[in-house]
Amino acid sequence: MENILACPVLAIPEDISYTTPKKIVFPTNYKISFKRRELKYLIDIAQLHNSSIQILHIKESRKLNEAQQGNKAFLETLFKDVDHSFHEMEGMSVHTGINAFIDLRKCDMVAFVNPNHSFFRSLFSTLLVEELGYHSKVPVLVLKDRNLKPKKMQNKPSVLDREIEKLHWHIQRWKADLQFTEHEINFMEQLLNADIYEQNIPDMFERIQQYLQQLKNHKIRTEKLKQLVGNHENLLGTVMKSDIDTIISDFDFKHANVESEVEESKNDFQHFKSEIFNFIGGTLKKNAAHLK
Repeated sequence: MENILACPVLAIPEDISYTTPKKIVFPTNYKISFKRRELKYLIDIAQLHNSSIQILHIKESRKLNEAQQGNKAFLETLFKDVDHSFHEMEGMSVHTGINAFIDLRKCDMVAFVNPNHSFFRSLFSTLLVEELGYHSKVPVLVLKDRNLKPKKMQNKPSVLDREIEKLHWHIQRWKADLQFTEHEINFMEQLLNADIYEQNIPDMFERIQQYLQQLKNHKIRTEKLKQLVGNHENLLGTVMKSDIDTIISDFDFKHANVESEVEESKNDFQHFKSEIFNFIGGTLKKNAAHLK
């Protein structure tokens, strides 16, 4: 199977009858950033047969790193038009975990993409070929990049692929920034509501109430931006399916507008946060003076 380059291969065990797949296992360690064309066949199969794609991660560590989180989010975008779900297993080898998951979830097929990736080289070790190839209870679908050429002839990633990856990482950064802003807003609300201020400082109560209202406005603004970024991320899925210049150009224009709104909100909040900290710092010094 590793020597076949340009077409998908479906290996069906001789002792079973092929049936329409309703549950397809797609194992990944989230270390690979798949291209949309690599998963096109899998998505087509799922849409044709109304199948569910069950993304399986055999955990190697307790938490995903930033790159893995980004790749997982990208898979969410790629599979947005088909029924899919994410699953985890741990404490076992990759091939054992896949077989256990197939039995547990009553899956009809297992799908891999391009064993030229290092992760899939490990999957296609002799042991795993025996486990999932010759002795598999379900068909094994090996997908290839439809544009894949022999190694000496492989092209570099297309300009479109690189651009989409860049846009995707922009979106993930915005989502992280907005989530961090939410945490900061919650912290500052607790700080302003804390019983650490002298009651006899002029206009103290009014100032705090003003700041709390402004924090509420920032929270609403942040929530709206999260929805905007989420919708924008979904729109990226449409772009990934299209090579039409007008669609891509329109998305770039919208992308720039979203980026401008996110950056403006972040800068406004940073200025507001500095104002609050300066106010609190000055207030605490006044408190210290009163206590003397």
